Amino acid sequence: MRGRTPDSLDEIFGYDEDGDGFIEDDDGAGYAEEVNGHGKRTNGHLDHTDGGRPSKRHVPSREPDLAEPYIHEPFQPSSTPWRGDRRYLCLNLTGIVWTVSQETHRTVTVEFYDREFQRDFHFTDPWMYDKACLNENGTLFSCESRGKEPAMLYYRPHETWTTRADWRIPLPTGEEVLAIALSENYIVCLSSTNYVRIYTLFGVPISIYRQKSSPAVTCAAWRDYVLTVGNGPPSASGGTQLLYSITNVKRAETHQNEDILALPADAHLQSVFFSDGGDPCVYDSTGTLLVCAGWRTPGQARWIPLLDTTRLERLRAGRKDESYWPVAVAAAKFHCIILKGGDRYPYFPRPLLSEFDFEVPVMAAAAQRDADGDEDMGGAAAAAGEARALEQQFVLASVMHSLMEDHVAHTRASHSQKAELQRREVEIDKALLQLLAVECREGEERGMKALEIVSLMRDSSGRMLEAAQKVASRYGREVLRSKITELAERRLVGLDADDDE
Repeated sequence: MRGRTPDSLDEIFGYDEDGDGFIEDDDGAGYAEEVNGHGKRTNGHLDHTDGGRPSKRHVPSREPDLAEPYIHEPFQPSSTPWRGDRRYLCLNLTGIVWTVSQETHRTVTVEFYDREFQRDFHFTDPWMYDKACLNENGTLFSCESRGKEPAMLYYRPHETWTTRADWRIPLPTGEEVLAIALSENYIVCLSSTNYVRIYTLFGVPISIYRQKSSPAVTCAAWRDYVLTVGNGPPSASGGTQLLYSITNVKRAETHQNEDILALPADAHLQSVFFSDGGDPCVYDSTGTLLVCAGWRTPGQARWIPLLDTTRLERLRAGRKDESYWPVAVAAAKFHCIILKGGDRYPYFPRPLLSEFDFEVPVMAAAAQRDADGDEDMGGAAAAAGEARALEQQFVLASVMHSLMEDHVAHTRASHSQKAELQRREVEIDKALLQLLAVECREGEERGMKALEIVSLMRDSSGRMLEAAQKVASRYGREVLRSKITELAERRLVGLDADDDE
């Protein structure tokens, strides 16, 4: 480094070797300027802007005070918190499991909807079970650790040909059960150490692994498939993104690996379960039911809204104040419990189950009212409402067809399942055929849209295209009829628009 000259600026302004100035700020009033170790004035007098970056040489004295992201708490699907001395441990289409807290123990009761299938039973519970799963094979329980007693799993089958087939498995010391799941073939335990423990129905350990997303949130199971959910990286809204994985236990195949669970900002997960057809479903705090389509192919999963309960017809008039507790998706319906007023959870006595048809939200609420039908609407408005209803019917039929098509393509489908796939394909074409009739009634200027509707038909036999030609002829749309005839001829020889391109 270059040496200092006798007439340097430091000497001219009276700074000594230690960097102490001739002006002393002995009263702390701030008259003197701040200087560094070399006698130079610091940048403390400059204004700092939000877009500025600290210098590479500047090391802050402490870490910035950053707000920690919201972490989704773990929960057991279909269970409720304590209300008084009672709570539900499980609510589904098979039955109900509930517990009553006594002074020294609890009493667990299992009730079935179909008592011809299985009789109700109850037992004294000294283990203090706090989670349960119920299906046609048996009932699964879990309890927390207490003192020196570790957390434990307990499985009780409904019917066996042996004298005693129930079993208990203690977890390692310090490990707690966050969520459990029960399928036709396996038992799943998601623990506080982020371990996913999988057992057979007889308690034989099959697999144990640690999921990547942490902390763990919940899990679900269906046949050989296991779905786990955990917290992921922070999102733009300040919370953590939920990540999910779907694994085939029997084949040791991962279909979706730590994919993002599609939830809106500031919403949380209320329940996760499989439908009766084996498709993963979630219900969030916005009142939306979503189904995962294409989940058997890695990277192709997408969450489709089947129903927005805030748009139900019973709520459109604004006279009802209610919400819905999710129970199951079965027989192409959403099964739930209606909660009145500000209730967030079902309570005793045993609530009744309600069911709602799927209603994919493809239109605004005002358009939905028109589609439902209004006696005061004119001809044009009535036609527009009918068209919107048919469009919604077409979208829903397409979603249900894609779910069944994926199931048939990746499993050993039965004859009835293949017949169901064909029936759903016919439903799509029927909705399009009715929509074609609406467009033909509106006039010749709607011919291009009408032809586009016909091109969406999936029937490969040509019968639906013949029906479309008859519809066009009935309303005198001869140009449209000739275009449909050309389309039918092209399909007959295996040509379509993509081949021309």
